[in-house]
Amino acid sequence: MSRYSEKLLKGTVLLSAGSIISLVIAAAGSIIIARLLGPENYGLIGMSMILPNLMLALTDLGINTALTRYSSIRDSSMKTIVVSGLTLKIILSLLSALIVYITAPYVAKALGRPYIEPYIKLLSIFTLASLLYGALNSILIGYGLYALSSISQVILTIIRVSSAVLLVILGYGVTGAILGHVIAWLLTTIPLLVYTLKLIGLPLTISLKSIRELLHYGIPLHLPVVISIPLGQLYYSIMVRVSSDWEIGNLSVAQNFLAPLNAIGGAIGMSLLSILPSLTSSNEMSIATSKVIRITSLIMPALACSIIIVSEPLILTLYGPNYTMSPLYTSLLVLAFLYAPLGSLVWGSYFPSIGRTDISLRISLVGTAIGIPVYVTLTILAGVIGYIVSGLLVGLVQSIYALSIARSLGTRVDLKSNTVMLASSILALTSALPIILIVNNLILEFIIAATVYTIVLALTTPIIAGEDTLKEISQAIIKTKLIGPITASLLNVDIKIAMKIWGLEEKSSK
Repeated sequence: MSRYSEKLLKGTVLLSAGSIISLVIAAAGSIIIARLLGPENYGLIGMSMILPNLMLALTDLGINTALTRYSSIRDSSMKTIVVSGLTLKIILSLLSALIVYITAPYVAKALGRPYIEPYIKLLSIFTLASLLYGALNSILIGYGLYALSSISQVILTIIRVSSAVLLVILGYGVTGAILGHVIAWLLTTIPLLVYTLKLIGLPLTISLKSIRELLHYGIPLHLPVVISIPLGQLYYSIMVRVSSDWEIGNLSVAQNFLAPLNAIGGAIGMSLLSILPSLTSSNEMSIATSKVIRITSLIMPALACSIIIVSEPLILTLYGPNYTMSPLYTSLLVLAFLYAPLGSLVWGSYFPSIGRTDISLRISLVGTAIGIPVYVTLTILAGVIGYIVSGLLVGLVQSIYALSIARSLGTRVDLKSNTVMLASSILALTSALPIILIVNNLILEFIIAATVYTIVLALTTPIIAGEDTLKEISQAIIKTKLIGPITASLLNVDIKIAMKIWGLEEKSSK
């Protein structure tokens, strides 16, 4: 079992667990706070967050990604770059907080709600702490401290939700809910800063040359973010104009169901970014990347297809019968994860890992050039569905383009073998889909369809993916603690059962 496979799976499991647990806690907290405040007051929180969230997006400059990459390389010169990057991030955090505080009255007036000025000013502290937390978390991941990163995220969410709920109950209203954000980020960021400085070690040297190198690396990653903000608003505005409020509401619910998949995809990317820079040769990096693509081609489509199966009974049960289009929207949105055999979940971290952020910029610009006519045309013609399909088409083109560049750089990708990994997910999906069409009871539909999907997936995956691949995953997962040992045990049992049923047990033992 290769060390990078083990580290990748460990990082993915731990980071995903932290993100998903945080999502669940945050969702529960949002429901409670929304009920306590009512729609009018709850909406003020979102409006107050507009400027701080904009500053978070605009002032990163690609530094967080750079901090993960450089902190994963253990030598003195890299330490100087990391310290310089952290210093730059502190300065940017202070400037961003100052901008939020100073412009608060003008933003509140522009939004037609001057009474939210105090809320925005209060969130200037959140802006400072949140930007700094992002940088510190990136360093932890670069050092391979996935568990600490995950735990800190969960602790932050618990503090935010509990303090916000408590303050709202005590009668502080919107101010209390916003104070929950401020308190949580401060209480998490300050000790994390102290720990990170000890982790890096003394002396802490800052270099202007290192800062220039960081910006040279990070700006190509940051430019697509800057471009995507106005374009994203344009595409969304077009969709809103040609779609009903009911359709928009259904889309919002569907997008919520992507959160777990996005969390796992993000965890894979961050883990990869913390591993590849430390590999010693391009050949080793190529082998590692190829293996990661193969593993993601197996895992992510299986998770995506499972969401297709359970989306209708879950959405209609949890959100109500008015959200009849959400299952269709959800099913379309998750199709993007079927691009995994093309390396769609890998290239976003691969090129920054090898220092080629210029390629990342090129891929983004290709997506922008294609996206403008595609989004505008299809959204006008087909509303929400056109909007979703546009994203799928742009993502497909970008994935193919990134794959071609990676291959030109010598990265070996067995596209045929990766695509075969989809077979078990597709077989399981097609086996369970008829049940959704036949069964009218939502509870029975959920139980039977999910059971059929799980059984077919469990029996076909060991044959299609291969016993060695699953055992490698099992050996890596078992070392992640938490749910790792249980998951690994279930996987090993699945391999034995599938091999016995298909009559391959004796052949395997030989």
